[in-house]
Amino acid sequence: MYTFKKDLITISRDTLKYFSDKNTLKSAHLKLQFSESSAKRLGIVIPKRIVPLSVTRNSLRRRMRGFFRDQKFPNGSYVILLSLTTKIQAEKKIINDILMREWKSLLSQLL
Repeated sequence: MYTFKKDLITISRDTLKYFSDKNTLKSAHLKLQFSESSAKRLGIVIPKRIVPLSVTRNSLRRRMRGFFRDQKFPNGSYVILLSLTTKIQAEKKIINDILMREWKSLLSQLL
């Protein structure tokens, strides 16, 4: 199994401060902050208070990273911070589908 360490952003206070004044796209549950860059990178913030089960959080991160990795950005590369902002009142299986739909629509707006 391979890990793409160069594709990931370590989330720290400095990272959050860096993205505080960047361009933003929002959906019902997600906030996407982005900046143009020489290489595409992704950081994902899914708080435990919003999605309590770690299995759900981790599978959602893996699916989002996989989808991001497969995307081609014709206008250049972006550094993206994706944050889950509101709790979803739904079953565990449906939460992934809802958030993946929103994630795909936000990325299509970015392209």
